Amino acid sequence: MSRQATPARAAASRIGRRAAVVAVVVALGAGALLWHSGRPAAPRNVLVLAIDSQRTDRIGTYGSTRGLTPFLDELAARGVVYEQAYAPSSWTLPTVASLFVGKYPSAHGATRFFTSVRAEETTLAEVMAAHGYTTWGLTTNSVIQPNAGFAQGFERYEMLGELTMRNPKADGGLINDQLLRWLDEEPAAPQRPHFVYLHYMDVHAPYRPHEGITAARDDAVGIADDDLNVRVLTGSRVKEPDLQKRTWDFNDVQVARIADLYDGEVRYQDDVLRRLFAGLEERGFLDNALVIVTADHGEELGVHHTFYHGTSLFDPAIHVPLIIHDAGAAPRRIATPVQIAGIGALIFARIGIERPSSFHIDPVPDAEAPTRDTLVYSELVESGQIYVWQHKQALTGATTKLLVTSDDQYLTIDRAADPDELAPRADDSAPLRAALEQTVASINQPHEPAPVVELDAATQERLRAAGYLEHE
Repeated sequence: MSRQATPARAAASRIGRRAAVVAVVVALGAGALLWHSGRPAAPRNVLVLAIDSQRTDRIGTYGSTRGLTPFLDELAARGVVYEQAYAPSSWTLPTVASLFVGKYPSAHGATRFFTSVRAEETTLAEVMAAHGYTTWGLTTNSVIQPNAGFAQGFERYEMLGELTMRNPKADGGLINDQLLRWLDEEPAAPQRPHFVYLHYMDVHAPYRPHEGITAARDDAVGIADDDLNVRVLTGSRVKEPDLQKRTWDFNDVQVARIADLYDGEVRYQDDVLRRLFAGLEERGFLDNALVIVTADHGEELGVHHTFYHGTSLFDPAIHVPLIIHDAGAAPRRIATPVQIAGIGALIFARIGIERPSSFHIDPVPDAEAPTRDTLVYSELVESGQIYVWQHKQALTGATTKLLVTSDDQYLTIDRAADPDELAPRADDSAPLRAALEQTVASINQPHEPAPVVELDAATQERLRAAGYLEHE
């Protein structure tokens, strides 16, 4: 299905009071790409790529030895790599809304299924359009569809793919093809600079096997890959009064097969991105471009007895890649914890646009913080559809982490002694609790709930097939 947004509604008078966050990118310049040596004057193209469900521990520049991301690793070698970047939540809708409006989920209110970004928000795309940019968005994720407010400010915004219950995600090659087609259709002159947001779904469950990429099956797995995927998405239901919970019961061989399927998707996605950048370079799009790379969230693969995402605020769910390539910026690595919802404010600074006052989240920093006590906030507001809800809030620092469980217990993690977060300990840490209370107090809560979106039956079917909604 493909839908096109109405023209951007942004007006200069709205920019001072609304927000916009610029996005997630999945691949930055490197290798064969021709990046210019001096930082150019604005305006210039801005490309934001989001890889849905991408864990950091599968990417070579983040320490993986699996060899799954040769292209991303090339890009990272010439970019700025943020080693500890965190998403504002652990599933797509609230995170992308935060990226677009520069607020935490509890402030913008788009935290439950069937809720929309408010029309009165100023989005990143609206700000860019008001400053002369074309604004294009492409997604293969039905959660951020046009009629849920995500098309606000985009001249063109399409959800791609003829998706079905058996095939709930479209191939990333469709995004590549559509973007390159749009570029080829442009008049030769005069050319406006582009702001482009791309949201790829290839890594997201259900995980497809790819011939020549995915590891061979072990006969001991015992059940078909399709059945494994269904169980990853749905788990087993445990009914309790007024609630259904999911549990997952896989043996070690099945867990290994799930990881192999996931890894195959990561490797396939890397190839999709290589083809995209080759096409963009051929068309001159990347000359002087600002490119940013990240993911909307990570993925649980059984370490904490859960699978999928949107259930916890452990690192596998919120620690995401963030790679930024900007012409003239020296390659480097930054270890300071950062919040990816501050990417929009960073982009405004890079291209010379005044940051709207409605962008509450500080920009991603250009350099290391002077101290090691930076804490990054994430939250998981109960969605109404996810049946394992472990955490409400998290504060993540370089050495320690505070988690607040769904039943209001406070847990701390020593990140050096327990890097896999296997043994959170009950600890009423006064400094951490004070920092959390200060952060929560600074978040402007919405005056009224985000509006409800009416979804047609076909869209609900696709969301159910991708694990977002309850299976009948």
